[in-house]
Amino acid sequence: MKLIRRKLKKNQLLLRETDKGGNLYVAHVNEFEEKAIEYRVKTGAYEELSSSPIEEILSKVTRLLNDLHAKPNQISPQQYKKMIPSRLTVELAYMYYNPKTHK
Repeated sequence: MKLIRRKLKKNQLLLRETDKGGNLYVAHVNEFEEKAIEYRVKTGAYEELSSSPIEEILSKVTRLLNDLHAKPNQISPQQYKKMIPSRLTVELAYMYYNPKTHK
């Protein structure tokens, strides 16, 4: 297994499971990058970030919920408990590419 990993890394290859059928697909990292860029441009669904905004987002959401929780009749303790984000489990969405080999 280590030998396979070394060879893949040395040759800048990625090994991915296909979306259907459980087959394996090997391609150069550039191919995956090109497909990712093509998808982002075509759909506008994702934006590549140079740094993570997660801390800023968490702070803003937490501050807003704390403000609402402190005011009477804004949100209930149960709502607050359900909505308050956990720094241990929160993560940004990311794009993951599974090649299609069945077409």
